[in-house]
Amino acid sequence: MHAPSEPEAVAASDTTKGAGAEARDGGELAHTGSGGLGVAAPLGVGMLAGGYVLYRRSRVAGRR
Repeated sequence: MHAPSEPEAVAASDTTKGAGAEARDGGELAHTGSGGLGVAAPLGVGMLAGGYVLYRRSRVAGRR
């Protein structure tokens, strides 16, 4: 486990993006790990449909 550390000081010139910022940063966005939406959406819909079927079956069985 890591101990908390002090935040690093940032120079004022580093906080503003100048003309050369794209070249310095590589022009890329951060990878956030949100690429799994293609799997998560159908899986979520399937789970909702399964829950609905189970709910309807329990309601029908409760009426008997």
